Parts: sequence; C-alpha cells; structure tokens
Amino acid sequence: MADYNKAYFDWLESRLADPGIYYGIATSLYRAFSDQWPLLEVGCGRGYITHHLINQFGLDQAIFGSDISAYAVGNPVTSALANKLIRCDITKDRLPFENRHFNLVFSWQLLEHMPDEAAAYRAIDEMSRVAGFLQVHSIRVLESGAGEDVTHTLIRSRDWWVLSFRNAGWFIDPGAQTRFENTGNWADTKEILVMRRQ
Repeated sequence: MADYNKAYFDWLESRLADPGIYYGIATSLYRAFSDQWPLLEVGCGRGYITHHLINQFGLDQAIFGSDISAYAVGNPVTSALANKLIRCDITKDRLPFENRHFNLVFSWQLLEHMPDEAAAYRAIDEMSRVAGFLQVHSIRVLESGAGEDVTHTLIRSRDWWVLSFRNAGWFIDPGAQTRFENTGNWADTKEILVMRRQ
C-alpha cells in the first residue's frame, strides 16, 4: 500500500495550482445534488471538499468523509472536521454505517488509487442507496501521458470505467451528468462520471 503520509500530502498540496478548486467542486456538488443528502466523500484526504460543504452550505449533519490515510484524517484542514472524517481502507474494511446509508457517494481523484475496480464498486454499492458521483483523474493522466503521482495504479480510459461500472450494475445518469457539468467551468468533463444504480 502507498504511504499516504505528511510528505505525500505536502507534495500534493504544493502542486495544487488553485486551492479554490475545492470550493468550486463543493459548490457544484451542492447545486447539482442538493436533493441527494446524506452524502459520503470517499477518499476525502484532509477534508477540503467536506469542509466547504459543511462551512458554506450548513451540511454538518448530512456529510461524512473517509480516507485510508491516518495522517490525513488526523490532520484535517479545520478542527471542526475532527468527528466528521473516518479512517477506513475501503478495500478491506467496512465503514461504521448501515448498508446504503447515504443517498450519494462521491469521490474526487480516488479510483486511480484503487488496487482494482472491484474494491471501488463494493464501496459505492454498500454505502449508496441511489447515486454515485466519481471524478476519475486517471482518464486525463492516461490520455496526456502525464503521471507524476506514483500512487496512481489503476490507469484506465473513460470507456473502460463506464463499461466496468455498467457490468457491476451502475450506469451513467445523463440528466445528473449534464446538471453537474453545467454548474462549473470544467476543463475536461469526460473525467466526470455521474452514475446511478439500475
């Protein structure tokens, strides 16, 4: 397993050209899916997006985050997240919620870190009643040939992800996909997958 420690997050944050991107993502999520709470962010890191959803939109009772990194969960971006972030390796551990507790499970740049696609399906399927929102950074990494993050181990095309999730019972939701894309100035919307269980 990759070591998602302080050095990793320092490196990650040093490469972030616009820290405001997290506010933009949170705003887009709220505008597109305001009827889909409660919500779980899988792979939340230090809670950047979770923080903005709670701070800007008052979703304190309706959102939680989980991450594999003990460092990230133990060092959230604000102390107010201390009881909102849960350390969990979703490839082998269960989150402390009932099955399908959340209406929406979302991740931002998570899937390319997974050891295999089955782990991703399981986490979304167990926790989400209806919808899953995923942004797969590796699509851009694959097509651009850029891949500085050595923790990106599952590099696949968009078509591969769409087919794999379809085989697991999850399908692109065209209406919700368009609704989310229309809420932000996304450089490359083919990285975004908004899916619904069939």
